[in-house]
Amino acid sequence: MKNNKDENRGVRILVGCIVMGWMLCVATLQAQISHGGNPLPLSMLRSDRSGWTEEMPPFDVAAEMRIDSLNESDLRSGHRFAYKFMTRFTPDNSGVRFTLPDGTNVWRLGIRSAGAYSINLLFTRYHLPQGAQLFLYDPAQRQVLGSFDHRNNSDLDLLPTAPVWGDELIVEYQEPAKAAFRGELEVGEVNHAYRQLRGGAEPKEDVDWLDCIPAVSCYADSVGSYDPVSRSVVMLIIDGSVSCTGVLMNNRQQDGRPYVMTASHCLNENFTVENPDYAKIAGSIVSFFNYESPLCRPKIRGTEEMSMASARLRAVNERHDMVLLELLERPPLHYRPYYAGWNLQEESNPPYTCLQHPKGGTKGIAIEQEAVPTVSFDYRSLFEKESHLYVSAWEVGCTALGSSGAPLMDASHRVVGILSGGRSSCQQPNDDYFYSLRKAWRASDDPEHQVAHWLDPLADASVSCPGLDPYGEAPCLRLSHVQHSGHRDEVEQLLLNESEGEPLFGNNSLGVTACVEAYESQGAAQLYGLYLVTPAVGAHYADLKVNVVVYAGDQQPERLLCRQPFRPAYANKSTLGDTFQETPKSQNRAQESYVHLDEPLWVEGRFFVGYEIEEAPEGCHFSAYNLPKGVTTRNTTYLQQGGQWLAANEHASALFNTSLYIDPLLCYTSPSATEPIVQQEVLLIRQADGRVWVQLPQEVTTATYSIHTITGQTWAKGSLCAPQAELPVHSCPAGVYVVCICYNNKYFARKMIF
Repeated sequence: MKNNKDENRGVRILVGCIVMGWMLCVATLQAQISHGGNPLPLSMLRSDRSGWTEEMPPFDVAAEMRIDSLNESDLRSGHRFAYKFMTRFTPDNSGVRFTLPDGTNVWRLGIRSAGAYSINLLFTRYHLPQGAQLFLYDPAQRQVLGSFDHRNNSDLDLLPTAPVWGDELIVEYQEPAKAAFRGELEVGEVNHAYRQLRGGAEPKEDVDWLDCIPAVSCYADSVGSYDPVSRSVVMLIIDGSVSCTGVLMNNRQQDGRPYVMTASHCLNENFTVENPDYAKIAGSIVSFFNYESPLCRPKIRGTEEMSMASARLRAVNERHDMVLLELLERPPLHYRPYYAGWNLQEESNPPYTCLQHPKGGTKGIAIEQEAVPTVSFDYRSLFEKESHLYVSAWEVGCTALGSSGAPLMDASHRVVGILSGGRSSCQQPNDDYFYSLRKAWRASDDPEHQVAHWLDPLADASVSCPGLDPYGEAPCLRLSHVQHSGHRDEVEQLLLNESEGEPLFGNNSLGVTACVEAYESQGAAQLYGLYLVTPAVGAHYADLKVNVVVYAGDQQPERLLCRQPFRPAYANKSTLGDTFQETPKSQNRAQESYVHLDEPLWVEGRFFVGYEIEEAPEGCHFSAYNLPKGVTTRNTTYLQQGGQWLAANEHASALFNTSLYIDPLLCYTSPSATEPIVQQEVLLIRQADGRVWVQLPQEVTTATYSIHTITGQTWAKGSLCAPQAELPVHSCPAGVYVVCICYNNKYFARKMIF
């Protein structure tokens, strides 16, 4: 047992993180785990690529768009964005093979599909020996997926891949001379994206139409924050051509098994496929976590770096539109997953919330304040009668294509239903249908057609289950001066010269070479990575060379701890090893990017995170967004000019306090990456008269509480001697506070506004 001193230290650490601005990123689901390494230089094979490149035949994009429009129905069907070519490319019938001096056998295959926004593949045969590596990349090798190796083998022998942007990619397979067996590879599907997935190049009316669905970040600083439950919602790319939404679900055993619920029509093409092979389709799914806009308005592209490939089918019931999947691995610590709880009671309490990825876009929200009755959803007489929950009119937002599979959550943020279909739009946010979790629970005696067998393995006939933060005792915490300021939507790119577009906090004619943001850890912590929110950098971004840097120092950056290339990237950590892989993406757009450090870095006390600009072509300007003048009273930004570090409020071109949108990701302990830690549930209940009650788990009889101001001052503290007790918040002046509850060496904290 820890003594009181240890407990108090734990509180200080947790509160210190919160009052510095930590906010767990809204997230979701399992990884396209890659295992490090690099492809060979293309110069090693100087022959004309046309000799080993397969050209996909042209198709009528306009006709596909018309088909998509005609196929739209009352289902909130998956958002189709790609045209599928069925292929049979193997090392025996396509590409080029050669052998390196050390005996390594190499297969390269080029695939070109003119006009594609991106290309993704499905390997319909994938079985590699130990030591072999597979890469996918664009011809300039700016975007590299992989390596994939024997640890990506599965019982389905499938490997779906994330997109490589552009209309050409190269497959490269390296097999050691003394491999135990010859690897099996077949590219069975090539998916040509004729729409830009996740926004950007959607038809104009689609972009305007989605504006009425608020970003989840719009609620991040309010009493009604949706953290942590929004971290349970994931975007799904199914079979390489359709996007839907899914939700990570907790089970009564609370063992961290990564179950995901979605809608069956996402996998069977709106019930048009006869006897679909659900197991194979599940194996083709790629899940994206934490994809949300860091700004409320305007929405910008969120973190795309956290994805997981493939899933196992656990249960499907078309009469209820239900599919339950299980990811192949548990999401790793730095993905910050959350497993949503559920509620099977016949009546639940509003407000109801739908967290979703409409049209494959950043995470949005719809809110219904009224009760949701159980009704029949008469879609081609496919569904059981009286099996759907009905939202007659959304008070906030609506749903769209691609929202299918999104959870409907009650006032306690527990799942009560999953989106099947409806007719809601910005103009008429009415009439949406969610299949009832209660009705699908024991819809069949066969475990493969019901939910209860999987989510209630204890078979205790429970009617509800709390949510689970699997790393709750030692989570990764996102620190952010910008988010904590309450002015995130006012961020700017401070320019020295409007006509030249030169940013002060980036490369410019003054000779600025680096910019960092100061933070302070409450004791020793591991730095896993950092988020940067950046504007578009301009033309020729491919030739931009930027490093992320970490310094230690007392008053300013003094000792360089880490330098690593910055390329907005798909960055995944294997739960089977300690290697990481970055996959560069376009920098010529406003976006949030997460850079995972090659190795977690220990920091203690004051440290600095940021970027240095090594090389920038003419017309290409890199910087992070900054808080404008007058919104913060504390300066946390430093810039390097002429080899000297200056605080922003001391620089002649600024002379005001500011913060850069650069957020470190810290963990104060290093738990196992594969064994989640179960956190028991604490409820903070705010009544209409402003009183706040604490509800402890039933088995807990004593606990302590403390209430802290956002600046770290302890306002009140004491003991709790009953499962439910009132907190003395009536004397607190209006403002933002952090409430901490401690029991059994566990720490629970929540930001509240009194």
